[in-house]
This record gives sequence, C-alpha cells and structure tokens, in this order.
Amino acid sequence: MKKYLNTAFLSIATIIGLGAPVSAQQYANPVGMRYVGSQQYAGTNTTFVNPNVQRTQYVAPQINSIYAQPMNRVSEIPLYGKNKSMYFYGQKKQDEGILSGSGLYMFADFSTGKTNTGINIEHGEVDNAEADANDDMGTANGMSLGIGRVMSKSLSVEFMYSSYNGMKYGDWVKFYEEEEIESEDEDSDEVIIVQTVNDTTYEVIDGGNITSQFIGLGFKYNLENMFGSILGRLKPYFGFQLGIAQNTIKDFTVSDVDGYVGDYYIPDANVDEDIEYIQGLSCTADEPCTAEEYSNGSLNFIGDTTRSFAAGLEAGFSVELEGNLSIDIFYKYNHYGKVKTSGNILSSYDLDETDFYVDADLVECADGYAQASGSTDDYLICISDAYTTEGIQSLTQRRVQSGDMNLRQYGIRLKYMF
Repeated sequence: MKKYLNTAFLSIATIIGLGAPVSAQQYANPVGMRYVGSQQYAGTNTTFVNPNVQRTQYVAPQINSIYAQPMNRVSEIPLYGKNKSMYFYGQKKQDEGILSGSGLYMFADFSTGKTNTGINIEHGEVDNAEADANDDMGTANGMSLGIGRVMSKSLSVEFMYSSYNGMKYGDWVKFYEEEEIESEDEDSDEVIIVQTVNDTTYEVIDGGNITSQFIGLGFKYNLENMFGSILGRLKPYFGFQLGIAQNTIKDFTVSDVDGYVGDYYIPDANVDEDIEYIQGLSCTADEPCTAEEYSNGSLNFIGDTTRSFAAGLEAGFSVELEGNLSIDIFYKYNHYGKVKTSGNILSSYDLDETDFYVDADLVECADGYAQASGSTDDYLICISDAYTTEGIQSLTQRRVQSGDMNLRQYGIRLKYMF
C-alpha cells in the first residue's frame, strides 16, 4: 500500500512541474512594432514567474534594433528639407541624395504688373516741351528661375534669371519743333519775334515690342522672429536683388499719310503771305525752283538693346506645404535702367516734284511751262508738269526714343528644398 501511495505522489508532482512553464508563458505580452524617434523597431516584453511567489515581475523591453551601435539621440540638425527628423549616432540619414542636407533649394515664379513710365522722344528735343505721348509700356509678364541656399534661420541667398515680355511702345510718336513767328507792334511798328513750339504726332502701325532680361543675386530675410507668423502659417519676409538688365525694343513703324512740303512750295499770288514769299524768290525759267511735296509716308524707327545696372525690392509671405515644397506670395518693384531706340529713322515717301518760277514782267511762260491758276496782274506764276517718284528713302539720325524700365509686379513662387 505504501508503495502505491509513493508512486501516486510522484506522478502528481511530475504533472505539476511539466505544466508550470506552460502557465508562465501565458503571461508573455507581444509588443509588435515600436517607434523610437522616427525609426521603427521590433521587440517583445518578457515576463518571468517565480513559482514560489504569487505575483508577476516585469522587466524592461528587449529591443531587436536593426542598428548594431548604441542609439544616442542628437539635436535635430539641420532644420530644413527632408532632414527634419531625429538622428542617432552612427545612423545613416533617411535621404541619401547628393544635395541632401546642403540647404539648397530651387525655385520658379510667375509675376505680372503694370509699368509706370512710357517711352518717348528723349529730352523732348525742346527744353520747354515735355514728351508725353505715352504714359506707360503696358503690362509686363515675368518668369524667373533660380537656385538658393539657406545660410541661417533668417537669411537665404539666391541666384536667379528673369525674363519679362508683353510690353510695347505706345500708340503714338510725338515730335517737337521750335518755330519763330514775326509780328509787328501796331503802336511802335517794331517787329516782335515770338518763339513757339509745335508738335507733330504719328500713329504707330506695327512693331515696338519691348523685352527685358535680368540676371543677378538676391538676398532674402525671414521676418518671422521679428513679427511672428500670420494665421499660424504665413511667414513674412523681405528681400532685394542686384544685377544686370538687358532691355530690348524692336523696330516699329509709324504712318505719315499727309507727309510734308520740302524747301519750296508753289505760291499763290492772291495770298498776302505768299506775296512776301514770291518777292524773296530768285527763280527764273533758266534756273527754276522745285516744289517738293512728300506724301504716303512711313517711318521705321530702328530699335536697340541697352544694358544697365538693375535692382529690385520684394516683400511677401511664405507658406510651407507638405514634403519639401513651399509657396511665396509677393509684391516686387524692379528698376531695370532704361530702354531706348538707336536714334536712327528710315523714312519712305512718295515724292511729287514740280518746277516753277515767278515772272513780275508778265511775259508769257517759257516752253514746257504753263500759267498757274494763282497768277495775277502783278505776278505770273509758271509751272511745269509734275513728276512723281515712289518710295524715296532717307535716313534721319539721333532722334532717340527712351523710357525708364520700372516694373511693379505681383507674383507667386514655388520652391523645392533638397
């Protein structure tokens, strides 16, 4: 009997001993994937059971890191681009690109706005006359491309190329000419010379496109530390640019249908002013005067390219988007020097020429001449048949048209951080 009892107790103890580990493993807690900073790790919590004590003791998690070296957290440097994440000593960066962590970015922008000065004849040709045919050059549309680098939390430096088009010479060309008019004082019989200014206006019928190219260096200051952000997202900034501008105006053509009269004109002996003109003539049948009348004309103003120092001021707001993109909304004022023509004008006219002379002796007109309708009992005006030459070309120099390239621009810029 005693032998059977010992065998039973031994069997019960063996069963309890074999079941103990199974019960302890039921307390193991799987943890799964964990995050430390921006990195992901796998591990489990392991529990240990003391069979003699009715409680469970927990120890620290065991982390199966994919990195062999100790993980020591360092500062989040740099604070731009894709690298806004936590790093550990000896750990590779998430972005392994060549420019990663350099602070470099690229940008492209579009802007548009009015010009505030026009292009007119330079110096007005007359001191007391102001050239005001054109008030502006229209609307300038600009595109810019460039690269930049973040130098500090407040300062960025940019290198850029900008191109502006859509501008044009205005609808009219105006010239000024001085003229002296003599008049006689009725009381003293003295001759008074009055100097007046006459202007002639021509309509532009073709050409005159104006473009500007700018290449330069820009500096941009973040004002968020000074003024804070607006609505939590709009970060104000101020910037300026310095560089070289190349301004070009293309050839343009104006119309002069009426034309003008040359050095002589056929007088009318019934007009008082023409009688004085007749008395001053020394035309004879052997050496007649030639009246010239120009009509159906056009003037081609030859364009030019001008290079000058250029500067711009800019103010706006930056808005950060997801990833590495951000948008700038800005207002910019640019002064790109002057744009001017070459000063050369190639004109083309139909020329009507008529030979004439005036005979005060009232002798018959010579062969080849006929009596003009303006003849009187005192003056015989003899004229020949008119002959016409089409498309007479002539070149006039140093009549420069110029204007200041002042652009007021509103725009939007897209930036990508490396």
